[in-house]
Amino acid sequence: MMNLKTQMIVILFSFFYGIFFSFLVEVNQRWLYQSKRWVRYLITCLFVFVNVLFFFWILQKINYGIIHIYSFLLIIGGYVLETAFHKRIAKHFKK
Repeated sequence: MMNLKTQMIVILFSFFYGIFFSFLVEVNQRWLYQSKRWVRYLITCLFVFVNVLFFFWILQKINYGIIHIYSFLLIIGGYVLETAFHKRIAKHFKK
């Protein structure tokens, strides 16, 4: 069982990791559209593998690797929020 402080750290880390992951996906997409098909698959597999390892490595440091459903929900929430924010900013500057 985790104490409240550790849970709050995991919540904040998961949310900000979702934002960070969304940014990395955007950067990765720019490389993918300039590559051959087999390079796209290789880069995508390595990208996902490295990000999953990094997330679980940090989670291991924070709370000994205990995974809760809210961690994944907050990653998705951070990803969606950053994507919506990015689209809104891009739409604003295209005018």
